[in-house]
Amino acid sequence: MEQIVVEEAPWIFLYYHVVLRVFNPNVKGLTLDGSDRLLLERVFKDG
Repeated sequence: MEQIVVEEAPWIFLYYHVVLRVFNPNVKGLTLDGSDRLLLERVFKDG
């Protein structure tokens, strides 16, 4: 029965990308690239 369901069922692949980031207001220079990765080369703490 399970095999029939697996073979006959329609497949819908869903992907929902969510990125949540919280930063201290004293941290400056944080940027993201096109893949939502943090670029840390120019990060510094102000204050």
